[in-house]
Amino acid sequence: MSDKLNQVLEAIDAANAADPNIEDGQPASLLYGQRMTEELTRLFPDAGEPLQIAARGQHIERWKLKRDSYPEGRVGYLSWRKDQARHHAEAVGTLMLDAGYEAAEIESAGQMLRKEGLKRNADVQAFEDAICFVFLKWYFAPFAAK
Repeated sequence: MSDKLNQVLEAIDAANAADPNIEDGQPASLLYGQRMTEELTRLFPDAGEPLQIAARGQHIERWKLKRDSYPEGRVGYLSWRKDQARHHAEAVGTLMLDAGYEAAEIESAGQMLRKEGLKRNADVQAFEDAICFVFLKWYFAPFAAK
């Protein structure tokens, strides 16, 4: 693992450690990021650094944009998700810039976090695949119970 990658992953974890929502005894966003890294590594062991960073940072500071501050229903939900994706891309981009990543690498991670190029960009699709596996493995059963 490069020093830059390690620096960014540690910074994402530090940000997510402040999540007030607790799941399995840990801040929820921190746990989610660790699960994303685990699944990405299992599915795509040769993933590049922008993909590894996007996976770890997908829910960075997720609690800061509250779902209930958006209208109920599909339109409100989709608006909230889009704003979350932009926030995640900006937050992760700042951490990558601070660590010395090039603009193209920062933009690549941002595209993944905003899910731009789904089904056309292999890294964006790999990112989405990891998200799906994480959801199915850890979050589907509780979600279905609702």
